[in-house]
Amino acid sequence: MDIWLSASARTRKLLDILEWIILIGIGLLIPEPEISSSFFIRVMGIILILIGFWLHKLSHSTHIQAHQPKEKIKKLVTNGIYSQIRHPCYLEVILYYFGLFLLIGSLSMLIPISFFIFILYDSIIKEEKFLEKRFGKEYEDYVKRVPWRFIPKVF
Repeated sequence: MDIWLSASARTRKLLDILEWIILIGIGLLIPEPEISSSFFIRVMGIILILIGFWLHKLSHSTHIQAHQPKEKIKKLVTNGIYSQIRHPCYLEVILYYFGLFLLIGSLSMLIPISFFIFILYDSIIKEEKFLEKRFGKEYEDYVKRVPWRFIPKVF
């Protein structure tokens, strides 16, 4: 079983790299149509990417097992950033996507970004069902205390 999980983790890493190759490749190979290439737009892209890195650090300093397969997670993490939003790791990826989009400026990137976000959202729904099944009332109480998946008081 451990061999399968480590292979699964390697596969996930390869898929993450493939996502970036697709996004950057489309952005550079199909640059038209293009959004405004103003300095402000590009700086906003860099800021979104940096916020994503910051969220990554916050979420992983609180939830050390965040990259483990969900079956290995023994404890529901509800403190730190997880006391404000339920899915900071997914939010960081979305911020990376949109930051990269603003940085490169290719509208063509919105097609794979939309597809990847759809896949992420589907993963979130499945993960929430798993957590509800695994932790029961503890997870239900957590969802009541922290109703926001990504942005407090918004979504």
